[in-house]
Amino acid sequence: MALTDCVTYPLVLAAEDIVPIVLAGVGYWYLSKRVLNDFEGSPAVALAMRIAAGLLVVCSFLAGPVRKILANVAAVPICAPDFEVPYSQFQIPFVSALAPGFAILTWGVICTLKGRKVAFWPASVLLALGVVGAVAVGERTILFAVGGLWATALAVSAGILASRQRDFVTTGLFALYALGTLALPPISSKGNVSDVNVQWLAQGINSVTQGLFLYACYRLFSRYQRQSTTTAA
Repeated sequence: MALTDCVTYPLVLAAEDIVPIVLAGVGYWYLSKRVLNDFEGSPAVALAMRIAAGLLVVCSFLAGPVRKILANVAAVPICAPDFEVPYSQFQIPFVSALAPGFAILTWGVICTLKGRKVAFWPASVLLALGVVGAVAVGERTILFAVGGLWATALAVSAGILASRQRDFVTTGLFALYALGTLALPPISSKGNVSDVNVQWLAQGINSVTQGLFLYACYRLFSRYQRQSTTTAA
């Protein structure tokens, strides 16, 4: 393998990887505030959502910027055609946290839609099935795909909540977020996922997607606040 066939992650790529993480984290915060301001008993649900959000953010930093900075500092080569993922162990917490994190966030929105704290065990069963499937097949990418499906479920449930608030623009934003989320697993399952060009594509899609999510969550929260104020007046 010629040396020219190998590259390392540029630091600017690691820096850009921080952008979607921050956007998503702020979106989670607005979403949990929307839940906190609604039904009785929501503090416990909102707290669970914030813990799940914190876990997603921390694990995303490990799998993204931290991993790429370490690869850059150590000058770990990424060579065609295999493009082996450098410091792949840093992806394990992220892949493991993805499905349960989004499942808890989805559960919080469903509780808001129902107006009460609903049981979490159905989601636990689905999460367990995902783990069993990943172990049986021997592919952790299945966990990534399951996490993507839970993120889509979050978009659907939040979109329904937005439509109940008669904010159909926000519903559309959550639909676009779902489309962007579904576009990421196919990219991440390719053999050349560590190719710098593929990483730029994935991060670009992810940044736009998380930006849409943040704006949608902000609108969801702010519109509810305005409606509550108008009703009280």
